[in-house]
Amino acid sequence: MLIGAGTTLGLQVLLVYSLPLFGVSPFKTVPFPPEWWLVILLITPAGFLAVELEKLIRRRLIKASARIHTVERIIPKELRDDTLRDELREIVIEQRGIVEGRFDRLIKKCEILDIDRSISLKEMFKMVSAMLSRRVGIDKKTLFNLLMEREKQVSTVISHGLAIPHAIARGIQEFDILLVRCPEGVIFPDVSRGVHTVFVLVGPPDERNFYLRALAAIAQIAQDKDFDKNWLKAVDIEELRNCILSAERKRVGIV
Repeated sequence: MLIGAGTTLGLQVLLVYSLPLFGVSPFKTVPFPPEWWLVILLITPAGFLAVELEKLIRRRLIKASARIHTVERIIPKELRDDTLRDELREIVIEQRGIVEGRFDRLIKKCEILDIDRSISLKEMFKMVSAMLSRRVGIDKKTLFNLLMEREKQVSTVISHGLAIPHAIARGIQEFDILLVRCPEGVIFPDVSRGVHTVFVLVGPPDERNFYLRALAAIAQIAQDKDFDKNWLKAVDIEELRNCILSAERKRVGIV
């Protein structure tokens, strides 16, 4: 836009002001009266700001729409109803600026698996189930079966290198999160590349609203352009935790 404005101004000066000094006026044009320039100088910045504001709003709407689509795609059927999309839209666009919420508190105390070799999905789920079962009050074999069954219904890989496996079922006593880093890749079925970032979510069915908020927060974290780089170069568990807590995102209303 600035290049276009500069080009237009240059042609204006050449055709209307410079050439007539040499007796040449190809388009029979005359200069603007001086008072018109004051109006132009006042209007032009306002027009520029309006265009840039429209572009900013459009970019944010596109990102919000992408997050809604990403989250909606992996929500299990038992949590779906006619109000789901409206509820999800409100969560994604909500911007209350809360400094710390429930999601952050869970991340601060959650288990983190840092795996230094490539492994199968089944092997990872066995490790995850053993760690999470004692935290959420469910048998590890039952939790393993829930995670495997969910993955058979639809892949929980939402983008290159990122997956959000989840188990939402009665018998799980509380909501919890487990993080997995695997630089060499977890091998998910029908996915060409290994997944290096995994958020595992487990909880009871009555936690649907928070489950949606957690998915929205993760989708926003994944859009942080520096997240992958920081996640893969983190030197220890606490640095991995800080990658999540410091990722650029709007704190949605999680209390």
